[in-house]
Amino acid sequence: MRITGPLEAGRRAPRLFPPGAAPGPGLLASGSLRRPGEAASGMAAALGARAAARIDLARHPADALGSWLAALAALGLGAALAFVSLPSTWGWLAPAPLAGIFALLAAPSGSPRSAFRLSFLAGLGFFALHLAWLPESFSALFGPIGAAPMPLLVLALAAMWGLTGGATRAL
Repeated sequence: MRITGPLEAGRRAPRLFPPGAAPGPGLLASGSLRRPGEAASGMAAALGARAAARIDLARHPADALGSWLAALAALGLGAALAFVSLPSTWGWLAPAPLAGIFALLAAPSGSPRSAFRLSFLAGLGFFALHLAWLPESFSALFGPIGAAPMPLLVLALAAMWGLTGGATRAL
């Protein structure tokens, strides 16, 4: 039995890359078969830019979400953590929102400022719900002004989460 292939009878194998180019991160990440540093021209540049804007698999979920959606996600994940934290019977689910918060903070393009913002918002969502019983308790103990420090307390505790997230990102 004889096996024939594309190289027999004078035919050449199809070329996957242009002459002198080899597969590598620059070629695949740019979405084209040109070398890194080479400028694309005309329609190829427009199509490559549009395709890269639509689908970029190397991006982190927090980058892909956009800053406002990431901020809402951090706030929601903080609130979800407050709902499942003790004394709830759903305490076994607490690692899920924590993993979401950590995933948002792990964005490779994130700066310490964005980590502070996302951590602060997650802390704000958490402490606003987790300490919701304090105003009623303080009002019973200290009268009508007993609930006044509650917003400051929530902001201070959320700022601690923000400082922790920002400082961790700066390291």
